[in-house]
Amino acid sequence: MTVAVPEVLTVEGEVFGGQMWAPVRFTQPLRPDFITDGDRLIALVERHYRLPDGRLLRLDDWQKALLRHVLERYPDDWPDQTLAGRLRYRQVVISMGRQNGKSILGAVLAIWGLLQHVKAPTVVGVARSVEQANVIYGRVEYAVRHDPKLLVRLKPSGTRGIRKRDGSGSYQLRPALDEGLQSVPVTLVLADELHLTKPAMWDSVVTGQRAQQDALVAGITTAGDSSSVLLKRLYEQGEEAIAGGRDRFGFFLWEAPAGAKLETPGAIEAANPAVACGRIPVDQVLSDEKGKPEPDIQRYTLNRFVAASTTWLPMSTWRDRAGDIPEHADQVYAISRTQGWENLSITATCKVGGRLYTQLVASLARSDRDELLEICSHLAALGPATFAMASSDLSSVGKALRDAGHDAWILTQNEMCQASATAWRVITQGTMTHAADPLLTAQMPYAKRVNTGESWRVTSRGSHDSDAVLATVIGLHVADVKPPKTLQLFA
Repeated sequence: MTVAVPEVLTVEGEVFGGQMWAPVRFTQPLRPDFITDGDRLIALVERHYRLPDGRLLRLDDWQKALLRHVLERYPDDWPDQTLAGRLRYRQVVISMGRQNGKSILGAVLAIWGLLQHVKAPTVVGVARSVEQANVIYGRVEYAVRHDPKLLVRLKPSGTRGIRKRDGSGSYQLRPALDEGLQSVPVTLVLADELHLTKPAMWDSVVTGQRAQQDALVAGITTAGDSSSVLLKRLYEQGEEAIAGGRDRFGFFLWEAPAGAKLETPGAIEAANPAVACGRIPVDQVLSDEKGKPEPDIQRYTLNRFVAASTTWLPMSTWRDRAGDIPEHADQVYAISRTQGWENLSITATCKVGGRLYTQLVASLARSDRDELLEICSHLAALGPATFAMASSDLSSVGKALRDAGHDAWILTQNEMCQASATAWRVITQGTMTHAADPLLTAQMPYAKRVNTGESWRVTSRGSHDSDAVLATVIGLHVADVKPPKTLQLFA
């Protein structure tokens, strides 16, 4: 059984030309009637790629145009016959605002890499964390499992990658480390989080694909900050390619104009092709982003580079939120510790009438797991209690509390990003009150924000402790989002 797709097609005209959703800067095709693998791929995925809701994938026009450009080939009559018929680009960088469908693009390219690229493919997905790399991989795996014809050709596995059933190729995840990747004869690399990736990793995979005639390294990202060394370099190389200095480097950039704000007409559309094409209403973006930190708006929504920031919250804002804490029965007890258990903090947070109240209720030195579980047992005896902690610090404690019948939230790294955003929002909007505890106030300047994928989270700065700050962040988030306890009536 085969998957039917048309042959390589010639595209008439510049498919980006004059469109509202076109990137603001991009490498032009070699000829107006350029040759591309894009249409074969589009036909394949729109016939066989199913989304989690059961629908077949329908790509936006901008996604189709981008795939056509990225998968351009040299024409057969190209003056340099060593390039004739070859894939034009060996490196491609795509940059746009978040939530435009970058993971779908990565998944579609993975399907191309497995089924249409070369006879014996080695597709590798890399990102700073396996969790992030799994975003694209998970989409591909789902699509394969839920289409009979794809499943005939491909064998998916949750841990061992996706392999061609004839044994001729595979798609696997690798850590974003330079060690070992130079020796892997990759045909397609899908790199995520370029703003967080070290230059050595990119250089390693580029070296690894050198012996493959049609190999491609593709990176899909949002803008970075002043610490994003690799992405700044790739932007510079992209501008060189646009100017004609790098024939085999593709660059496709959506970004708002310099100096633009969220409300600047056309700024959101310039950085977000999914908005420009009409799939996402611009009013929805304005509503979602209003009130967020300006650096986040510039970077993630307008796709502009920003200066690296280490301060997560102005101290003046924190001091302005001090006040009295009411007595309340239903508490969220959030726990955070330093790496070696030198110090540990517990906060109590409640939500009363839509407002959050938080205070530090315990600060322990040289504690351990058993002592902490005993303290939690005492706190639970005081009234309705929810316990919350980060999985990176206290996963075993959270599981033990669950086993004992307590309500315990164990936050993943992604959930810690959500918690950080929640804490920032309620503090800056003035919908929370804290008890002005001296330890918490002293630690606040030493907590910093660190970028993680398309988001950020609060963490410690250098050797300074921030366990009280992190417990506060966790408590504010869980108290804000957890459903209120309701009285159950039985007949």
